[in-house]
Amino acid sequence: MKTSRISIIAAATVAIALALVACPSTSKFRGDASADLACTHYYNVLNDADAGVLSGDRLQVKLGEVLSSARASRSPGIARAAEDSVRSILLQGGAPTYSLVQACTALGYQNVPL
Repeated sequence: MKTSRISIIAAATVAIALALVACPSTSKFRGDASADLACTHYYNVLNDADAGVLSGDRLQVKLGEVLSSARASRSPGIARAAEDSVRSILLQGGAPTYSLVQACTALGYQNVPL
């Protein structure tokens, strides 16, 4: 039951990510390498969870990796946004927040592998 809730959340998050990324932008990514890694990895994790190839303990590990990359970043908002997003998915019963998607998009992140 918890796995299906995470899949639903991942699907909702991917839908929001698609909507945010679909907006045209002429700016380039203004984050550092750690932010780029966190954003890329987060979108990949969401896609894998949505596809059903990532769940449970493995999902927790991957989200931990995203959080680790984000915490190493000096780009504004990335670490806090990752903490909010991961906490939302893992600790608060999956209530979706889109903090990391918004922070990545605010920095001009466009390299979304969806």
